[in-house]
Amino acid sequence: MLGERASIPAEKLGEVTLAVVDEESEITYLETGKPDFDGGTTYQPPDSVTGSLIDDRVVVWDAPEEFFEHGFYGQRLTAREAIVDNAIQLSLVEAAGLATEGHLELDGGGPAVDAIRERGRSVEGERFDRRLAVYRALRSQQVVPKTGYKFGADFRTYNTVESVADLPHSECLVRVVGPDHEFDPRELSLDVRLAGGVRKRMVFALTGANGKVEWLTVSRLTP
Repeated sequence: MLGERASIPAEKLGEVTLAVVDEESEITYLETGKPDFDGGTTYQPPDSVTGSLIDDRVVVWDAPEEFFEHGFYGQRLTAREAIVDNAIQLSLVEAAGLATEGHLELDGGGPAVDAIRERGRSVEGERFDRRLAVYRALRSQQVVPKTGYKFGADFRTYNTVESVADLPHSECLVRVVGPDHEFDPRELSLDVRLAGGVRKRMVFALTGANGKVEWLTVSRLTP
């Protein structure tokens, strides 16, 4: 049992239940555990896709149809509300993930991974490397991560994507934090409430500078 103004080390959580007492002596129970991702997205990107690094994204001008439709990589590029044929814009973290796995090259030559990571670090500092580690970890489990910006998270995730035309609801919200992160119970409660309000699970990815990822899920428990 702890007060709402206490600090909770992330490393102490997982398979434990928190009883948080607020200033009116009401108790909120938060259950913590280790998520089990059940990914089933089997699409494999082609070995050589070429893109252009433009500001904070990479544009693949002639992407195969399956790249977006079945792999859910990027978003279709539009110009004046019209879709540009076969053009897909990738976020920097998506592009870096593909380049690291050897699926993406940049026009003009040079090491794609280095150029994209350098651009990513210039945009958001060292957090880019930690978010990239989480993105790659999710993709390796056949889970599709997409931006979670609308929900105040780093990613929203889809366990199984067969077709974007028949896209399911995303299952989780993922926030990337450091392994030495300390939670504020009020902020933790807010994250959990928001995720529950949009019918998703709240997951935290504890990610160090070495790229190692530890997973933590938190949900409200009603006795």
